[in-house]
Amino acid sequence: MQNKSFPFLLTCVLMVLSCNNGQEKKSSTNDTLKTEVKGQLIPADAAIELKTNISPAEAKAITVILDNGKEIALNKFPQADELSKFPDGDVMGEINDHSRDSAIRSLIDIDHDNTLELVTQYIVLGTHQNYISDVFTRVSENKYKRILSYPSSISARTNSVSIYFFDDLVGFNTCFACGIDDELPYHDLRGINLELKNAAFQFAAKNDKMNQGLEQNLAALKKRGVAQMKDGQDDGTRKEYAFNIVAYYFNNDRDLAKAKEAFEKYYDQPDKDKIWKELEKYILDKTQSLKKTIKFNTN
Repeated sequence: MQNKSFPFLLTCVLMVLSCNNGQEKKSSTNDTLKTEVKGQLIPADAAIELKTNISPAEAKAITVILDNGKEIALNKFPQADELSKFPDGDVMGEINDHSRDSAIRSLIDIDHDNTLELVTQYIVLGTHQNYISDVFTRVSENKYKRILSYPSSISARTNSVSIYFFDDLVGFNTCFACGIDDELPYHDLRGINLELKNAAFQFAAKNDKMNQGLEQNLAALKKRGVAQMKDGQDDGTRKEYAFNIVAYYFNNDRDLAKAKEAFEKYYDQPDKDKIWKELEKYILDKTQSLKKTIKFNTN
């Protein structure tokens, strides 16, 4: 996995919630007001604010249960061996005191069952600045069990969690800094939506409004035209196709045939077979990797 350092990302996280390539706008915790922002399809006001609302003393009293059954105090989390659970090379760097001291520790009610979930986000320091996000569910007083660990940013919304894959595809047939997202109708659709139910996650059902936004983005990309590759890179166009097709796949019940149909409808370049094969591999690998560090409902 390739990652890019964004100096402004931490500021965005502390203000409201983890950013999606810095494009997410500041939001309110009032989830009854639906305010659309230019370039933003999902109402920002539906977000649940992620900020530390646990005091240092409270963190000492809270116990978190990790995947291997190990129990540690929240103020001691994360520990140095946390990165070993991810596939080799996915997250590079180290966890140290700064990771713990700067971590967001937030108690919020994601699924509106009057029981708070624990969400943490912390920095992995290394060549690139990475974020690790974790979600824990309450099992007893001051004890929480982990059900999600994800090597990037997430955001919490009404009844759901969105996990972002920007870092995975930031160098997809282009340079890290290349991008044309400001030319598209919407730039907040680079997420995989998960719903929390019975202390486990499930992929969210198809969202028709999100589909419309993704198709508008893809139509805009086709109308704009695709830049020629130079030294193995373009201007960021193929990367935007990747973002939108991957989001389309996860928003359509993980139907690979539908994702391919959408790709072929909007991408008609000579390298379409090569690009689709790369996208197909990423989609299948991503689907499997999510199952390794996220607890999903089995029914």
